[in-house]
Amino acid sequence: MSDQHALPGTNRQPALSTPAKRPAYAIGPDTYSFVMTGKDTAGAYAVIDMLIPPGGGPVPHAHEF
Repeated sequence: MSDQHALPGTNRQPALSTPAKRPAYAIGPDTYSFVMTGKDTAGAYAVIDMLIPPGGGPVPHAHEF
C-alpha cells in the first residue's frame, strides 16, 4: 500500500482483517465482528461488520451524550 493510504497525521497503514481472522460476537440473533478497531486507526474510528436478520437488532433505546 502506498503512503496515499496512510492514516491522517501518521505514517500508519490501515489494517483490514478478513472474516476468517476476526472473532465474531453473537448477541441474540445478531452477529458482530470488528473489521478495524481504534487500535488499527490510531483511535480515529472503528468499523464493525453487523449481520442482523430481519426483525433482529437492538431493542429501542437511547444513548445520552
